[in-house]
Amino acid sequence: MRKKTILKNKTLLTLIIILLLVISSIAFILGFQGRSGTQFWIAVTSAHGSPTASAWVDNGTDFTASVSSPTEPVANDRQWICTGYGVDGGSSVSGTSYTFTSVTAKHSIDFSWQARAKIVGKQIPPGYVMGDLIDGGLTNGMNVLFINNPTEKVSIRFTAQLSGDISALAIFEQAQEGQPRIRVGLQEDNAGLPNGEWMNQNGFGIGQATSNFGFLTVNLQTHVSISKGSIYHVVIDAADDPLNGTIMVMTYMGKGSGQPLNEEDPDIVWPDATMNTLSYDGEKWQEENKWPIFVLTYSDGRSEGQPYSLSAQWVVYASTYVGQTIIPASNYTIGKIAFLVGLNGTPKDKLYYEIIDSSNNVLANGLFAEASQLTAQRTWIEIALPSPVTLKAGQLYRIVLLSPGTDLENPYYVFGHEFSYDPSIGYGGLQHQLTSCLDAGSVWADNKDADAIFKLTTTQ
Repeated sequence: MRKKTILKNKTLLTLIIILLLVISSIAFILGFQGRSGTQFWIAVTSAHGSPTASAWVDNGTDFTASVSSPTEPVANDRQWICTGYGVDGGSSVSGTSYTFTSVTAKHSIDFSWQARAKIVGKQIPPGYVMGDLIDGGLTNGMNVLFINNPTEKVSIRFTAQLSGDISALAIFEQAQEGQPRIRVGLQEDNAGLPNGEWMNQNGFGIGQATSNFGFLTVNLQTHVSISKGSIYHVVIDAADDPLNGTIMVMTYMGKGSGQPLNEEDPDIVWPDATMNTLSYDGEKWQEENKWPIFVLTYSDGRSEGQPYSLSAQWVVYASTYVGQTIIPASNYTIGKIAFLVGLNGTPKDKLYYEIIDSSNNVLANGLFAEASQLTAQRTWIEIALPSPVTLKAGQLYRIVLLSPGTDLENPYYVFGHEFSYDPSIGYGGLQHQLTSCLDAGSVWADNKDADAIFKLTTTQ
């Protein structure tokens, strides 16, 4: 009898444990009924930024989940930036904080992060200018250089920003007719011109010209070693004789003298006074004074060059705001802001500006321009801020333009660059990006493939 009793007790104990587990699971799913009433579990997931802890929340109460961003900074290196959050498995939206109101069910929130902000921390003097200043010419469209026969060539002259072995080259081109093959390679400089010899003998690659405008990437037959600070030429010519068609090499309309990404300081472009595009007609070289489009890829995966392939415009009207997101690499006290802008027709409202932080707090706002000031197709407008604004290194800010009373038929334009071959070598890498929103500043979309043309000047 005793054995049966013990057996029955064990069975009863097992049933009680199973029942408790079932009750616990139901409590987790539906909430917990205790002395304080029904509670619901809010799960907060974040790999960085000291997130609010997950917790049981009383029925009908509010709960705010937040993180600190940026976080974990390392001098002269990268830090983590919160790129947004998703609620209950939904799509990610920008922000570092979210409040669940009148909670009546379980919820979850997942914060996303990206290591993308380089901190330089240099001392910024008065009157210092930062931004994406290269306009590529105050005109729309692209310039075309033709290679009609094997004697004609195009050269992209540049000063190397990095050192290493080059394994591939990319240019922006199209076949106007036929199916021409293109030879693209590296040559050393001789008094501003290509020296006529392929580096390392076979420092070139051959590719088929594309039927539509686009980037053509060629792998070099032999890797070529280049050195920071030295001048080189990306030389483009026909791979065959006779040439089966016509090659078009694309550049910007105006002259540009720099690479958008400065590896040492992402807040400013990397200046290159030697940069230019040259053409050869079979007898002599000529400087075209056009901003080239090219990318060099190193064997270790790094790259440099001028990766933008289009001068573009973004419309500003009604609830559509456009500007630039920046995460400064140093501390700045800004006294002036400037954008390259335009308009269509006669906008019904003036053009205004806002400077906001990552939590959408407005740090400064006011009038940017009257429509009557925009007399050219593209006009640089610069204004002095009523009071200086401090931008801290590693913090996210948006500097945007808006015109609430303007309609789409007669909008303002903000000009910039886009369609980057490699967004990581656009202006500021991935920590500065063109930004826009469609709902008067509530939800922002950053375009890693584009940058506004703008500049910020520190107080004198």
